[in-house]
Amino acid sequence: MDVSMVMNVIQAVLGVMIIALVLIQQQDAGFYSSSSNINRTRRGIEKFTYNSTVVIAILFVSISIANFVF
Repeated sequence: MDVSMVMNVIQAVLGVMIIALVLIQQQDAGFYSSSSNINRTRRGIEKFTYNSTVVIAILFVSISIANFVF
């Protein structure tokens, strides 16, 4: 297996993880949410899910750039 194939597999796995994490997040957190609480603090599992999504997205972009360069 060469490096390009491994990077493609990692990129595919990270892509699936991003999709899963975004779908797990709270449904009414978007633009059309019915809650009037604008300044809301994420706590517990919601904070973990949000932070995990950000980290996985950064890894995905990094692997994508590395795959393009190499």
